[in-house]
Amino acid sequence: MPKNSQPRINPYHMNTTVIRCCVLLFICLVHVPVKAQDVNLGDYIHLIEREGSQYSGPGMDWILSHASDRQFVLFGEPHGVEDVPRLVGDIYGRLQTYGFKHLILEIDATTTDLLTDIPLSEFITRYPHSIAFDYDGELQMMDKVQSAYPGEQVIWGMDQMTTAIHAFQILEGVAKKVKTKRVCRGLHIKAALKAGRYISEENFSDLDKLEELLEEEENSEGLEILSQIRTSMEIYTAYFSATRGEISYEFSSGKREEYMKDWFDNFTEKAGQPGKLPKAIVKMGGAHTGYGVGPNNVLTLGDHLDKLAKKAGSSILSLGISYTSDEEAFPPRTLFEGRPAMLLDHKALLDEMDSTSLASLPEGLLQRLTYFDANIYLNNPVRSLKQVIAKEDEKFKNRAIGRLIPYAVLVLLNLSLLVPLFKWLFMKTFKADRTRPYIKYHALLFVLSLILDFVLIAQILSVVMGTPVASPTVMNTGLSFLIFFTLCVLSGLAILIVRRAKAKDLWSRGMIRHYRLVATGNVLLVLYMYYWNMGGMLA
Repeated sequence: MPKNSQPRINPYHMNTTVIRCCVLLFICLVHVPVKAQDVNLGDYIHLIEREGSQYSGPGMDWILSHASDRQFVLFGEPHGVEDVPRLVGDIYGRLQTYGFKHLILEIDATTTDLLTDIPLSEFITRYPHSIAFDYDGELQMMDKVQSAYPGEQVIWGMDQMTTAIHAFQILEGVAKKVKTKRVCRGLHIKAALKAGRYISEENFSDLDKLEELLEEEENSEGLEILSQIRTSMEIYTAYFSATRGEISYEFSSGKREEYMKDWFDNFTEKAGQPGKLPKAIVKMGGAHTGYGVGPNNVLTLGDHLDKLAKKAGSSILSLGISYTSDEEAFPPRTLFEGRPAMLLDHKALLDEMDSTSLASLPEGLLQRLTYFDANIYLNNPVRSLKQVIAKEDEKFKNRAIGRLIPYAVLVLLNLSLLVPLFKWLFMKTFKADRTRPYIKYHALLFVLSLILDFVLIAQILSVVMGTPVASPTVMNTGLSFLIFFTLCVLSGLAILIVRRAKAKDLWSRGMIRHYRLVATGNVLLVLYMYYWNMGGMLA
């Protein structure tokens, strides 16, 4: 993406920034220990009322009056709080009057692309692992926003993918060739077996092979989705490397933030008129929405939007959201006056409060003063639930188990060959049975079937345990074809053994039917493995 040109500098904003920095510097140098309760914050607090899902009061009036003429309104949220999507959804509905239409969330772009054409309820049934913060209130807010603009993409997602489960499902539908679809199915099962952890591990060799197949069929849409998977994997693997102390957190944080900025530029280019930015509301974690450098020590998405807005002759409104559930936490409960929420005006507080009073404020509040224009405090809010997505996830698990049941049935069918083998051993040992049951045919058929079972089980263990039990798991084409060919030969030999035994009249009719079923099952097992391409093995 081309770098943005330098925005015009607003002298008033520059002077205000200098003044704020000087005030904070003075606070750090001359700190007078005064209790926060001794500072009168009442002049800077605007209470918020709530009735059902509707909000009102001086706090809401403040938000609407300050937001109406801005280019972007940003909400820096704590995740998993039911009141947040309810509040943001209410504000979104009212700001539509002022030209706000787009809602930006912390989910991936592929998901929001599909939401344009598929109702949310149907979408989460197909892809229950696609939405990062899939709380009940979040889904309700998304459904309300998207339903207001059917057929239009009004929800923008510009974060990395949290799992690759839904991505490989989508890629299978996008793929043009049978071979590519088969590999996508295998990688989908691989990601599902890893319970969503696939994307946080270094499975780049899988992506390299899939990229080759998509390039061969000149599939630009598939390559774009694959690029999102790759970037997500780079971000996650770098993050976990940082947790192990191998690298700095700044690499994954910086890459993720730049990824968001690039996606925002892509969306605005598609949605806005030439040379004009669309008005949008952003709801993300507070690390992404404030001014300047965020807690991850990188320039935030909010900083990027601030520069874009100023370049267009406008500005942004950045609001933090936090909550208190402890009597000792800031702000004290008495400031709420029994209301569910209140807003603290940071700009007015900085402009009017003296340095001594500022110095007495809690450190957490001091850090927010220049990071957000104002902060919304929720009074002991309700934590979000995942009742909706839990039901869909259960359905997904049942479908996944349903796909694996035929494998289990066929493996158990093969193991049923142990019954006649043990029966022969018992008769030979304890009954002195001198008949000739031609056990070598039994044993050979059992060994051939066991080999097929072992390959299947080795594949699944390789995926689940993350160990290279089967080296073709990384989709080595030549080796994969050799193994598939060998499995076909073995399953064919099983059929020949049964035919030969029948021709020599060595077994009873019941045993012939049993072994014919086993031999047919072996063929089905190989074909089934080929169709689902277990673990991406049989490229």
